[in-house]
Amino acid sequence: MTSIKDAGPPLPEVPRYIGGLRLPPVLLNFGWPGAKLTICEDGVLIGPSCFVFYPFVPRRVFRYDDLAEVRAIGLSRPGIGIRFQSLSSGKWAVFWLMSREARTNVMKTLGQLCDCVNDVPVRIGFQGLIDPGRRLFP
Repeated sequence: MTSIKDAGPPLPEVPRYIGGLRLPPVLLNFGWPGAKLTICEDGVLIGPSCFVFYPFVPRRVFRYDDLAEVRAIGLSRPGIGIRFQSLSSGKWAVFWLMSREARTNVMKTLGQLCDCVNDVPVRIGFQGLIDPGRRLFP
């Protein structure tokens, strides 16, 4: 299990972002403003935004050297976010943001720190799985 210390110290001059958090396997969804995304030297830390949420919102660390993909999610509000997926465990988390501008800023910063950033947004389906697109029903 990855420790919170594995993310390293927060990067100076990089803002922290307040948003929501979705985790598998049973669609755990912690809405805005329950979670905070912190971009650190060695990874990304997602955790509770303030002490009120500590008992409810879990902490997740994604190290840059263990990221399979950082993917832009959602085309419009309220589903604008970023999906982080671990290479070694396959575990993922979606961090929800309130604006496309904030997501663009996070993706640009992460693009400088790791090479697995995909900033072309896709829709997200049930359980956080990437939705391949429009479905045709017979």
